[in-house]
Amino acid sequence: MEMEALIMEHQNVEFDVCSLKVVFSGGEQNFEMVSRMAAIAATDPVFERVYQVATSRTDLFKSGLRKAARVRQHVLDLSLTGRLTF
Repeated sequence: MEMEALIMEHQNVEFDVCSLKVVFSGGEQNFEMVSRMAAIAATDPVFERVYQVATSRTDLFKSGLRKAARVRQHVLDLSLTGRLTF
């Protein structure tokens, strides 16, 4: 029900949603970088969702460390270090 309401609101906006995303990202360059990283994360098996209820805190922590290391490696591989720092 909530998703349907959001879809209807999205269709009735009186401004350019993409332009707002660019503003919230801090500019076109940041928006493009965030979009690229999101696309990479969506296809990388390291970032798959796990069933967190059945996962121990230690395993969740280790998973978080693996994800952080993978993001850092992607940043280095894509030469984003000048624009994005960790």
